[in-house]
Amino acid sequence: MSISELYESGVHKHNKGHYRNLLMLAKADGSIDANEEALLDSIGTKIGLSDEQIAEIKKNPENYPTFPPFGKEERIVRYINFIEVIKADGELADAEITLLKKFGIALGFSTEEVEKYFTEINRLLDEKHTEDEILSQLY
Repeated sequence: MSISELYESGVHKHNKGHYRNLLMLAKADGSIDANEEALLDSIGTKIGLSDEQIAEIKKNPENYPTFPPFGKEERIVRYINFIEVIKADGELADAEITLLKKFGIALGFSTEEVEKYFTEINRLLDEKHTEDEILSQLY
């Protein structure tokens, strides 16, 4: 284990946990299709994970605890990522939506906010809005 692994930043640990949650959402319907896989890899890279870290999390997701973010903007970004992943295969499976709602509550949103954000983010993604555009409309 390298020195950098021993003293991993809190942000990096949070990002690994976030990636783990995205992976669990993608798996919730029983499989991960090519579109979900590509999106997971893209988000993993975007949040600063190496290809090796992504592969390790995919191999052993149970080794990566999750830590809810503190700021509202970061919580909304994570919820946007969650919805992007469950939409990636073109189907919204009941198991994915159930897990998404649990993750929304774990992010600190009320039941009403979870429903509201799901509806709005889903609509905005369908309209091809970017993450920044979605944030500006919700935040």
